[in-house]
Amino acid sequence: MTHRKSHLSPQVVVQPDGSKRTIWVVAKPPSFFQKGLNYAQAIASHAIAGFPMSSEEVHAERLTICESCDRRKPDSWECLECGCPMDTKAAWAEQECPLKKWLKTAGVSSASQPGCGSCG
Repeated sequence: MTHRKSHLSPQVVVQPDGSKRTIWVVAKPPSFFQKGLNYAQAIASHAIAGFPMSSEEVHAERLTICESCDRRKPDSWECLECGCPMDTKAAWAEQECPLKKWLKTAGVSSASQPGCGSCG
């Protein structure tokens, strides 16, 4: 089984003679249950905050960061750190990257955001 280097994380191992050696181990993504829990918490946080959305510029900037992140699942927007769909989560102003590569923003008015038309 081959893995991209980006899905590996360094781990220092102490040898019997006391010397240290770095080995690369597969960085495990969260379990299916943990992914669901993490995303549910993000959705609840988004709802409690009043559904604030990032500006288009902030959303694009966040996606650029995610696109080059070694913890993004290949050919997907799934974060291998939290398991959330980052193309969605990056649009939510009050959310932040689990690795702190991008942080919360103030958001833009929900009135200026397109919506379903049935709320607000």
